[in-house]
Amino acid sequence: MSLLEDVKVTLRVGHDATDSEIADLIAAAMFDMANKGISITWLGTDPMSPTFTYDDIDEDALPAMAKRAIIAYAKANYGYDNSEAERLMRSYDSILCSLGNSRFNAVYETDEEVGGDAVGLGHPAS
Repeated sequence: MSLLEDVKVTLRVGHDATDSEIADLIAAAMFDMANKGISITWLGTDPMSPTFTYDDIDEDALPAMAKRAIIAYAKANYGYDNSEAERLMRSYDSILCSLGNSRFNAVYETDEEVGGDAVGLGHPAS
């Protein structure tokens, strides 16, 4: 199932009329995560690119925690008069804290900065 379909199921949307809005929410969540410091290691693409859209998302590269964050963001921001929006955004922020504190979120410029056996962007685990 595609990420769009996963989010639609969670939102309990059984039609295609709001697919564009939902895709925009997914792209906005990706941008927000990158803007808050979640690395490309977790996102699988660069949502900070000015031309980034939903179609640029590599769904196979997204780990489950990143998908959960996207779903929480979409649920919090979809529709009007959402009484659960604040709670869902707290959940989203909590997931971002977990992703941000992960050892895989580290970005190392050179091996010398952290040692040759570091794990991070550009330093895959062996």
